[in-house]
Amino acid sequence: MSYCPNCGKEIKDIQPVSNNENTAEQDTNVSPKNRLLAMLLGIFCGSVGVHNFYLGRKKEGLIQAILYGTALNLIWVFYIIFIVFLAKNEFDPASGANVFAFLAVFYIILFTALGMLYYCVISALVQWIKIARGLAFDGNGLPVKNWNFN
Repeated sequence: MSYCPNCGKEIKDIQPVSNNENTAEQDTNVSPKNRLLAMLLGIFCGSVGVHNFYLGRKKEGLIQAILYGTALNLIWVFYIIFIVFLAKNEFDPASGANVFAFLAVFYIILFTALGMLYYCVISALVQWIKIARGLAFDGNGLPVKNWNFN
């Protein structure tokens, strides 16, 4: 029988403390998502937010996908309108009103679309660097550090 040196009570179940408890605890606190796959998705489809969907961050992925799709659609809509204006010869050189209005709309659409595209690209680059350095988290708040395919 063993007794507590501080209070003198009898100690019944003594179990040795293992040095491997920290490693087992760390393994359960790591995301099951693959870091390499997240990096590859971030490189090839990062602007659209596919890597966020893979990591379980659906809100961020949805925001990126909507911004990217909206930006591309704005650019295509502008080009269609531009071609229609050129085909109809709507630009009257005598009155600069149509030209000025068109250029104003052109720059608003263009800079809005480019701003959204730049946000998507820069955001994907920052997230890719975080994943590469092991500082990214999945949708459950667990760090993405696993390189192996399970």
